[in-house]
Amino acid sequence: MSELFKKDITIRIISVVFAVILWFFVLDSNNPIGTSKLTIQLDVRNEQMLQDRGIYLKNKNYTRTIDIFIKGRKEKTKNITANDFHAVLDFAKVESADVDELPIEGPVYIGKEDLNDSHWEYRPKVVKLELEKIEKNPYKVEIVTTGKAKEGYKIIRMTANPEIVSLQGVDSLIKSVASIKTFVDVTGLDRDMTINKKECKVYNKSGEEIIQLSRNLTVEVKLEVAKEVSVVPVIVGKPAKNYIDGIRRVKPDKVLITGSPDILEKVTELKTEPVDIENINSSLDVSRLIILPEGVKLLNTSREAAVSVLVEEAAVKEFVISSQEISFENMKIDNSLKYAVLPREVKISIKGKIPELENLVAADLHPRVDVFKLEEGTHKLPLLLDLPQDTRLEEDYTVEIKIEKR
Repeated sequence: MSELFKKDITIRIISVVFAVILWFFVLDSNNPIGTSKLTIQLDVRNEQMLQDRGIYLKNKNYTRTIDIFIKGRKEKTKNITANDFHAVLDFAKVESADVDELPIEGPVYIGKEDLNDSHWEYRPKVVKLELEKIEKNPYKVEIVTTGKAKEGYKIIRMTANPEIVSLQGVDSLIKSVASIKTFVDVTGLDRDMTINKKECKVYNKSGEEIIQLSRNLTVEVKLEVAKEVSVVPVIVGKPAKNYIDGIRRVKPDKVLITGSPDILEKVTELKTEPVDIENINSSLDVSRLIILPEGVKLLNTSREAAVSVLVEEAAVKEFVISSQEISFENMKIDNSLKYAVLPREVKISIKGKIPELENLVAADLHPRVDVFKLEEGTHKLPLLLDLPQDTRLEEDYTVEIKIEKR
């Protein structure tokens, strides 16, 4: 009986084991264990915080998905989708540009299936980042003019608004900046000019434009213009007998003036108040006001000008001019009249500085008379001469001429 019972127990155990094996066999056949792959989108958060913290993300195409591998029974895993998992990439955890990877938070299973007897894992665990510090540096805008202003006009002031521009960008790019320039064509400019939203260009140390920093960079440019004109001293009267006035100086000899374009166009020079040298026998240094037309202002210059007139004792040199040396101007072109100088010679005296008189000869004077519209008869005419600068005749000379028909 005991042996029979033992045999029965053994048979039963064998039967149970066989049944379990058969159950697993049937289970594996109908509901096998397998591995499935899901690709899920990461929930990216707070990327804007990088810029707020002065950090620039260089690799904008960083990984935004992860792969989840699930190992379990087919019946349980077949209905699981990517929407059943949630994983977060939170840039709020990036506090400096030294970070090169950001851990992925999760993923967390949020589906309805029971995955207790299933195993799953994901890749990658972190997202690789390329970060760089954002710099913000101020630079002065340089105004570069091309072309030339109208003759006689000068640009007296150029301003940019704002004068200082702050550039923001990655550290390596900002450190390469050498200058910010805006180019203005001033060809023919004769009046003040304002240009709104004038484009600027950013250049590196090699002189190449940094296009990404130049984009949408504008300033307001103002140009102020003045006209440069000569100051002419007005001298009236003559020095004392046997004296001559020579070099005349005025300081300033040129000034810048401002006013409306129409008024400036008409002004070619400015004159001083008169300086009277009547009967003086020595050099003169005086101050005189510069006379300004209505609507004209001097730029950064006093109205008072210093006028100097050199007066010195004159040397006298005498010349004897023969009648043959005297020529005729404006004779009748039909050759119907005959012209003759009656005196055989004319004596003249010229006052001036010794150096100029020493080298002066009669031929340099080109003596002549003007017979324009004169007819037959005898006429007294002024003797015309070419005198060197700073010399003058001691008196006015006339000659008698006779005109006859041929």
